[in-house]
This record gives sequence, C-alpha cells and structure tokens, in this order.
Amino acid sequence: MNAFQRKPLAPFGNLIRTERYREPLESGTFFRTLGREKGRTDRSGEALTLIVLGMTDAFAEDRELILDFLQKRLRLTDELGWMDEDHLGLLLPATKGHEARIVAGSIDKALGTARKRISCIVYSDTPGSPEEIESEHLGVPLWGGDVLPLSPLLMVPMPMGKRALDIVGASMLLVFAMPIMLITALAVRLESRGSVIFRQTRLGHGGNPFTLLKFRSMVVDAEDLQAKLSEDNHRDGPAFKMENDPRITRVGRLIRASGIDELPQLWNVLCGQMTLVGPRPPLENEVHSYEEWQKARLRVVGGLTCIWQVDGRLKNVSFRDWMRQDIQYGSRFSTVRDLQLIARTAWVVVFTRGDH
Repeated sequence: MNAFQRKPLAPFGNLIRTERYREPLESGTFFRTLGREKGRTDRSGEALTLIVLGMTDAFAEDRELILDFLQKRLRLTDELGWMDEDHLGLLLPATKGHEARIVAGSIDKALGTARKRISCIVYSDTPGSPEEIESEHLGVPLWGGDVLPLSPLLMVPMPMGKRALDIVGASMLLVFAMPIMLITALAVRLESRGSVIFRQTRLGHGGNPFTLLKFRSMVVDAEDLQAKLSEDNHRDGPAFKMENDPRITRVGRLIRASGIDELPQLWNVLCGQMTLVGPRPPLENEVHSYEEWQKARLRVVGGLTCIWQVDGRLKNVSFRDWMRQDIQYGSRFSTVRDLQLIARTAWVVVFTRGDH
C-alpha cells in the first residue's frame, strides 16, 4: 500500500451505535462533567437541565430497566452518570426545564409499576414558560413535578480541614490582634462621629446575604456619596474603586493600607459566614451586574483574602481576570495553598503600600 494511502474510515453509524450504549459515568467524573457543562452554558447562554432519578427503594431489575431505557435513548450530547450509589443523573445540554419534563414523562411511562419505587427531580435554571410546555408536549406524557433551580446543586461545601483551619486561625489572630483592635476602635471614635464598626450586607455562599463587619474607614454617609463619585471609578466592571477617595478619613487611610480595617471579619469567619481564604464577598448590586459565568465565584464560601488580593491587585488585572482567579481558586481546595495565600497576604500588607 502506498505510504499516503489510508484504510477507509469506519462508517459514522458504527460510531453512533457504539456510543449509544456507553456505561454511566462514575460520581466524580459526572460531577466534573456537570460543572464543566454549567460553565460552558453560562458563557454561551444555552440552557442546561439535569434529571435526577432516586432509586433507594428500587429493586435490581428496576435499575436494569431504567439503565437500558436511558442508554437506548441518549443523544450523543447527553451524559448519564451516578451522583451517588442510589441517584442516577441524566444531563441534558441545550434543553430547557419544560423540555426535560417531556423526557421525564417518557421515563415515567416506561417504568410502569416501578415508578412507585423511583423518584424523579428536574433541575434547570431555564424552566420555560407554560406556553412553551403546552405548544411542545403534543400529547406526550408530561411529568407533573416542579422544575427546581440547578445552580444550588453546584455549591462547593466547606471541607472539614478548611473549617478547622478557619476556627484555629481566626481564634489565634483575634487573640494576638486584640490590642491593635482596641487602639483602632479608639482612634476611629476620636477622629469622627459615627459607629466604630461598619456593617454592610454582602452575598456569601450561594448568594445568601450576611452582615460583613469592618472598622469604619470612611465618613458616615459614604455610601450615599458614592453615586456622586461614580464617574471617578477607575475599576472596570461593577466594583467601585477610586484614587484619593475623599470619603476616607485620615485614620481610615492608615488602617486600609495596613489591612487593620478587615480584622473584625475574623468574627465572620468564626461564625462560619466567611473563611480565611476565599473570594471576597461581593455587594448585591455588583452581583446583579455579573455575567452569568461570573456568578460561579459564589459557589464557595467568601473569604478575607484570595488570589487577587496577593497577585491581581499588584498587577492591576481586569475585572474579568479577577473573576477568573476567584473561580480558579474555587475549583479545588488545598490546605497548603491556603497557608501560602495567608503568608503572601501578610507579606503584601506589611511590605506593599496601598489599599488592602
């Protein structure tokens, strides 16, 4: 055979037949696939739906029946995998919630009497309207349950090791920092009227609001004055930052440059509302301006410091890159990396001038 000749490619039909009977993915692989697909659809604006079938009370023959049914009807773009030993997930890209109800209805019909032993839940951030459901189901059995939001399923739980580091670290820091905090409180009170502690609503894990604590570093009506200063914002994106902010007091400039203003947040850490290392909790109005993919930073617990605080701030990265750094941090947990970020944050605070 000539070196440039090749054997004919296998017919595409053979590839499709082989692919249709693939085995369900293992739990870890399935959740990684779910996260990847959610990130892709957040950027593209496409719909994504997950059907979860619970088989805690199902018999062995029930499981075989449903696996055989699904494997014969999977599209090439669909993914089938175990979420745990009793819950099977069917991932449907480019599928809205109301379309998934049609799929769930066909599964329910195929199960027959076994449907009593198998639960079904549909998750989608694009549920669809009643008009779309009515126009598209065309007599096909329609699953009657509610469509629940998908995003909460992707929240990253706090690892036990990370929580232990938070409790030990925050407790020790509070003890050592107590004299500094008392002096700071006195200085803030002597310089200007108003509360020593500034309380602000931020969005934490999963977008849940909580009250973030800081030493007050601005005049008491600072938030009202921000609208008048919006034209001087030098930060791209929804976050606000400006050079020589006139709202900052003299004591405020000192405690901001040294990071002392953030010390009350150690109490937020002890309460479990924040962590020592994690993306900075954003304001609600900032999140309203996020692109969909940027909301992924809310899947982990917000923290005192993260990658941007030690790298991005010094390099003046764009807002989009800042979001990417936070999402990158949330993709995996490492005690060693957290300790490195804490040490590097201390270095930046001590040896780098500027607003922490």
